[in-house]
Amino acid sequence: MPWQEPDGLWTLIPLVGTAASMSGLTIGTPEEEELSAWTSPDPETALQVTADPGLRAEGERLGAELQALEALGDPTTCRVCAGTGLTREHAPSQASGNTGRMSGAHIDPVATRAFGRVIWTRDEITGGSSVETLCGPCNNGTGRRYNAAYMAFEKVCRPQAGPETAGTLCSVTVAQRPLVAKQVLTWILATSQPGLAAKYPHLSDLVKSTKTRGPIAPLRLWCHLVANRPGVTWYSGIVPKLVVQRRQGYLVTSFTSSPLGWLLTFDNALVEGAVDVSDWLTLDKRAKPATIELPCQWRLTPYPEDFRSREQMLSEEAARAARLQRSS
Repeated sequence: MPWQEPDGLWTLIPLVGTAASMSGLTIGTPEEEELSAWTSPDPETALQVTADPGLRAEGERLGAELQALEALGDPTTCRVCAGTGLTREHAPSQASGNTGRMSGAHIDPVATRAFGRVIWTRDEITGGSSVETLCGPCNNGTGRRYNAAYMAFEKVCRPQAGPETAGTLCSVTVAQRPLVAKQVLTWILATSQPGLAAKYPHLSDLVKSTKTRGPIAPLRLWCHLVANRPGVTWYSGIVPKLVVQRRQGYLVTSFTSSPLGWLLTFDNALVEGAVDVSDWLTLDKRAKPATIELPCQWRLTPYPEDFRSREQMLSEEAARAARLQRSS
């Protein structure tokens, strides 16, 4: 999750495990009885899940689904074509400003289990946010085919995204929509666990050629603008999300780099606060530009779909502290 701090550094925090391992996240459960699902940054919600047999069972189902997907892949091969000879992929591209020294962090699973809340450890990263998950031909080929279209869309969106437009809809024009979406899919494949393309081979087929098009069901691709200034970039990897109120969950992966945020949901799950752009991948690459309305959202935590503002977070924290005081 890179964000620019006052000292000019960037901070990179992958949500699940480390950039190298992409391991699963476990919250608030002992090691011998892991619940491989996150619910929210709220520790009370995580404890509610562990105490509720029905929610716990749903979390375990999602964890098993994620483990089965990961088992289909090989971490030593390319996330797109399953070839060998992995190279360094900058995600996002260096042209987006992804260069220089970063202050990084990852989740400490031992401390997280012990304290029942997410605990981060920090380290130092140089040369920008990158992963070694794509082979040379896929790395170079996708960048050559798609990055120019993505950068053009990013340039259009940047003036619209900021604190002053947070919580509103912004009108933006996007050209070469299928190429933009294919760049996003490439980064999602590169920063997600191995096995995604093996389970959904049509994703790999789509990014291998500018001509290939088609639906991505049962997956959905979502887009929103990012209000954060200075900018933020992060990736979550594929994580299970439990919606406690609905007592159901789904898998989701997120890739965000200001001014744009992207989410890929499984099982046709909906995202409130983002626009479904899955149909961009069904269009011919020569499709005419289109004007769309994108919501501008805060991304202040590394949790996918957490669009809360700082004021909302402080208000919730104050209410949580008041409840704890009353119960003590």
